[in-house]
Amino acid sequence: MVLTLTASNLVSREIRKTTTGNSTGIRKIDFAGNVLDSGTNNGIGGAVRKLWNGSKRFGGWLFRAAKWIGISITGVFDWLVERSYELAYFDWNQTDAQLRESLASGLESLARTAGGLIGSGLGWLFSAALGFGLSLVFPVIGGATLARFIASTVLAEGTTEILGRLKTLFTQSIGLTARYIGVETFISTRKLILGENAGKTQKEPWTIAGAIEESVQAIPNRYLRAFTEGLIDEGVESFIEGGYIIASELEAAWAARNGDLEPEKGVYLQPNADSSEKFLIQGTTQEAKARVLTVLDQSRLIGNRDLGYFVGDIEDSTIQPPIQRRSLVIHYRHKDAPPYPTSDANFRKGKFIIPDLKTGISWEELKQACRPFVCGRYRVTAFLDSGRQMKVFASSKSEGQSKIRELLRLTSSSVLRWSAGELEDENSLLRKKPQTLWASKAYFFLKTKRATPGGLLSSTGDYFDVERFVIPLYPDEKPDDYPVRL
Repeated sequence: MVLTLTASNLVSREIRKTTTGNSTGIRKIDFAGNVLDSGTNNGIGGAVRKLWNGSKRFGGWLFRAAKWIGISITGVFDWLVERSYELAYFDWNQTDAQLRESLASGLESLARTAGGLIGSGLGWLFSAALGFGLSLVFPVIGGATLARFIASTVLAEGTTEILGRLKTLFTQSIGLTARYIGVETFISTRKLILGENAGKTQKEPWTIAGAIEESVQAIPNRYLRAFTEGLIDEGVESFIEGGYIIASELEAAWAARNGDLEPEKGVYLQPNADSSEKFLIQGTTQEAKARVLTVLDQSRLIGNRDLGYFVGDIEDSTIQPPIQRRSLVIHYRHKDAPPYPTSDANFRKGKFIIPDLKTGISWEELKQACRPFVCGRYRVTAFLDSGRQMKVFASSKSEGQSKIRELLRLTSSSVLRWSAGELEDENSLLRKKPQTLWASKAYFFLKTKRATPGGLLSSTGDYFDVERFVIPLYPDEKPDDYPVRL
């Protein structure tokens, strides 16, 4: 008879399983669990547990606040991409005065946004109070019921507008705070390393992106140089696109985990009870409601009518705008006065084309219409009765409409309708963040018809002489060469 010993049959193993509480019988020491679950509120264990619970509560509050403000994982990655490009094109040889001037410009832009937020809130509040009061003063048109309805409608619309401005203010504040910390840290570090005189004199601009570009261009072999350029450009772009995909998937997974992602639903819609035709509507609750209304509207519109009546040739009612004899192009920059260095991290430019220019525009009228505004991701378009359009990229719909109304003082046209919407799925390099722009100069073009061939040939076959006048807009005083024919 052979005597065999197996570890699982030993009494000591049974004792270990009982004392350790696990099937392996192996002793494990969980330092974190022992510290956090020490069973007492005193000593190190109690302090660590309080700190841990407080951190979890603060993290939960932070996530709820970020969700309310509209911060997402994609938005955070987008912010990191923008800061990376800002760092790549940052001029490390800027003087301290130039760096602090850029901070002052950002603070001025923030103050303007804050003023717009307060002004918008007061405006909506006063309009709601006015509508409420008028309905009570004239009860014959509605009384208290109508007053409450008007006030609630105005406040609901105003709340949406104010929340949009509040998000813009929060985004600008975070960006300016990060820029301030980075700039002041850079100035202090540069003085610590290079001495107190560092940053006082202007030197040749130096950027990381410029240094990389010079290194690539210095490659003597043309094929290797082209290969390196393609490698860097496509590599960076692909990395960013991949990052957006990862951020989007993480955001969707987080929303599904917390129950924020509503599952898609499906419903069959039969618009006409006398017909067997059915439509399958799929999507979330809000999407399904919108699609149901669209299908019902189309069904009521078409009905049993002949489709050829709708898609056949119809009379062309498009407004054909006449040739512009007078036009004005207003240029905007990121600073209220020159110079406007392209190496500036806040560099931004834009322009407005003013159609149907009226005559007799004074310097005061031009300056009043060319006031600063906050650009952004909202594209606002005004369709004019002359057949032309005016558009602006602003921080909000109301900001864009307000700017176009200012510029309309310079035209002889009026607005037929508005169109506005927020840009989506933009390239990260072209994304428009809120920033204040100031009018820098204007070009005034005057066309005079010629009796003989020469000059500019128009689409109608006529020839024109074109005169161009440059008007600086950053000074407060009227320039001596201000065109009298404007």
